Amino acid sequence: GRNPFRLVLGDVASADTFFPSAIARGSSTNVEPVGIGFPAGTVITANVPNSEGRRAGLLLLPATGKPLSAAPPIRISDAVEVLETASADGTLQQVDASFLDNSHTPVVINGRIAQPKEEDRYTLNVTPGQTLTMRIDARSIDSPLDARLAVRLNGQVQIVKDDRPGSRDPLLNYKVPAGVKQVDVSVADLYGRGGSHFLYRLQIVPVGRPNFSLRVA
Repeated sequence: GRNPFRLVLGDVASADTFFPSAIARGSSTNVEPVGIGFPAGTVITANVPNSEGRRAGLLLLPATGKPLSAAPPIRISDAVEVLETASADGTLQQVDASFLDNSHTPVVINGRIAQPKEEDRYTLNVTPGQTLTMRIDARSIDSPLDARLAVRLNGQVQIVKDDRPGSRDPLLNYKVPAGVKQVDVSVADLYGRGGSHFLYRLQIVPVGRPNFSLRVA
């Protein structure tokens, strides 16, 4: 049907997805299985060869002393993949979205709304006058997040979106004002929810350049 689900019974270790939900082609990345039965801090090192064509790969789940269910595939990306990191002093994580090299490669921030009423904020280093397309992928990676995406300049909200035609994942275009080299973006759940499965991918790319949508059949 339109709302598939998986029922797992018993004292098992089962991964529903991974965080981050995609890994860059040609990289070595630590990923966290998201599910049940794994000790806190469990990570798997994913090594992805720099080969064309593969859109997904399979990971071997770590032994936990419990029966293991089959692991879902993890997506392989050709974007610049950035992982959300927390700052001890509250400084916003800075992400290069200047696209000064005329690259056609999107920048994607992988994040998670881990707690109810949490809001993730980032500072983007941008190019004055450039128009950026920003979009959230949550539903397409089987996340329950109903995202709200906002752009702020000097603390003032410039634009906010919570959906787009045909999808509950938001998309917006934002033209960077002249003389501006930094803007802040934020991601939150529209209903104030959060948890280990509330993952998202925030994709940023200049208008008119290709963007990528990740789906695994």
